[in-house]
Amino acid sequence: LLPTAAGAYDFEVDGIYYSINNDSTTVTALTCDNDPKIVTIIIPETVNNEGTTYRVTEIGEGAFTQSQLYLRYVEIGDGVERIGRGAFHMSDIDSIYIGKSVSYIGYDAFRYCDRLRKVLIKDLTAWCNINFDKYGSNPLNNIYTHLFVNGEEITHLVIPENVTEIKKLAFMGGQFTSVTIPEGVTRIGAQAFFGCTINTPLVLPNSLTTIEERAFWACHDLPEVYLGDNIDSIGSWAFSSCDQLTKVTCTAITPPILTNALFDMDCYAHATLHVLPQSIEAYQSALYWKDFNEIIGDVVIEIPGDVNGDGEVTIADANSVIHIIINGGGGGHGHAPGYDDGTLVGDINGDGEVNIADINAIINMILTQE
Repeated sequence: LLPTAAGAYDFEVDGIYYSINNDSTTVTALTCDNDPKIVTIIIPETVNNEGTTYRVTEIGEGAFTQSQLYLRYVEIGDGVERIGRGAFHMSDIDSIYIGKSVSYIGYDAFRYCDRLRKVLIKDLTAWCNINFDKYGSNPLNNIYTHLFVNGEEITHLVIPENVTEIKKLAFMGGQFTSVTIPEGVTRIGAQAFFGCTINTPLVLPNSLTTIEERAFWACHDLPEVYLGDNIDSIGSWAFSSCDQLTKVTCTAITPPILTNALFDMDCYAHATLHVLPQSIEAYQSALYWKDFNEIIGDVVIEIPGDVNGDGEVTIADANSVIHIIINGGGGGHGHAPGYDDGTLVGDINGDGEVNIADINAIINMILTQE
């Protein structure tokens, strides 16, 4: 993992050495001088040499590894797409800024960066899509390392709405209080949240179908997990060593396929599993799911248009809306008994009233449902 030899570079600009790539239009940053004066380096989007402008697209293997004794801050420009294997291995950097174009970070790129405390990124969506090559590459995999987006520290991590997949190792070791994952995310990669400090309930979206192995392993403070309707595959030990986990809710009708145990055996012993009433027997007989000490069929799913609460949207719900209208629901009444949150029963279209438009909305649901 030693830096590329000085003799292998093509030119030097502002103390950074570059080699011209095979396409003759881009370059790789190789290393910099080991100089006490160099405590900050900025990898630019472009560099100019003898009248030719090159795009900087890569940081080479071992480029700024342990020989860079004085380096503290690194800024990686938006043009860089790849950070090579061992690029900052054992370096003394304490903060790093990663531009929006990085899509690959090589093995051990930030391994043993013991001083690293701040990882600043420009684009959280891009970060979710980075391909981390093997265990140990993510710069968050350091004790007390914190993630910053646009200068603000992220303690309540909210994944952007346009993200559909969270790649492996993406937030490994992150110091987060809570994590919000939106509808639209379909896959969470291996070890994506390994070792994160999540201490509030984790609600996973109904769009999620796959959780890969050890995705939430060693989230020691995680108290509760909600798994959505469409989850069908969960990798080995996805929630292993989640010591404080006491409640798991799964609304999938059919128990998701488990390639190995989902939790540690002590978690199975002290956590309860909550499922749909019609699914309780399936979970009680399913491999690994059946190991929960207690399985309770008490999950109720709210179905849009199901006004009478029978689990279906039928003409009976339209009749219920008619009854609400007759009894003054259109004037702002008709709140369901026991509701204390202002829920207006029968307001199917969400306009704040119960009227003929809601009856039409239910009829449209009936006609279009499969």
